[in-house]
Amino acid sequence: MGKQNIKGKLYIVVFLLLAAVIVFQAFELTASSQHKRDYLDSYLNLDEKHFIAVGDRALGEGWLDTSTADHGYVVVASVPEEAMALVVRCGEQEDVFYLPAEGTRAVIPLKWGNGKYEFTLLQHLSEAEYALVDEGECVVEIVEEIAAFIRPHIYCWYTKESSCVVESVVLAQNVAGEEDLVFAVCRWVKQNIAYDQELCDSIRAQGGNGPTPVPDLEKVMAAGKGICVDQASLIAAMLRCQGVPCKIVIGRLAPGQEMHAWNSVYIDGAWRHLDLGDAVDEVAMEVLKEY
Repeated sequence: MGKQNIKGKLYIVVFLLLAAVIVFQAFELTASSQHKRDYLDSYLNLDEKHFIAVGDRALGEGWLDTSTADHGYVVVASVPEEAMALVVRCGEQEDVFYLPAEGTRAVIPLKWGNGKYEFTLLQHLSEAEYALVDEGECVVEIVEEIAAFIRPHIYCWYTKESSCVVESVVLAQNVAGEEDLVFAVCRWVKQNIAYDQELCDSIRAQGGNGPTPVPDLEKVMAAGKGICVDQASLIAAMLRCQGVPCKIVIGRLAPGQEMHAWNSVYIDGAWRHLDLGDAVDEVAMEVLKEY
């Protein structure tokens, strides 16, 4: 009789344990579903102005679309299987962009603000020889000072489907404001994107004086590694898609140092220079280019 009572009590304990497991799993599933719903709401509410769709953009017979210049960028169509370069000038400022050889459209930032921009399209014939293809120009009055630094462009390309945008949305669920998001993104990149020393050594062996490498953020995310410009571009993409203005800065952190890439973030009405989340000596640094 005593054994039967013990056996009966064991059945009750097992039943209660199973019931507790079922309740816990149901709670976990509900919480998970709620998290997914919150994530989806945040994802769908991303401001469209921080994205650019160029795949179906009609350029007519031309190669240059300046219709979006007041928003801080133009779109250029490169020629398939041709090495093309675009020289952009505004006043005394000048920069060169090396266009993709796949014949795709490239977004070029108008990073110097208002003024007359001149565009020269060149075909790369040999190491130091170029042929003039065409020229264009436009007078720009940008709607907001930060316009060139809140959208994707050739050195910081992303879409709503990009892995880095998805990760940014996840991080944004757990922060209180823009400054928290900046440091959460920098921390995530520091922890998940290793420095690619092999690629760095390869670039250094070539002299390190070539054009700014064009980051492929999907490849960087998949490989889990990249050089400094990849990391800076990734941080910029993850912040811009959330509406936080961010620059990719090319230069030297101190006189005599090697070329480096870091970020400048617009918070509380001012630009702050950060190197993977760490403060930069803004007196010692030498800024050569900003994207």
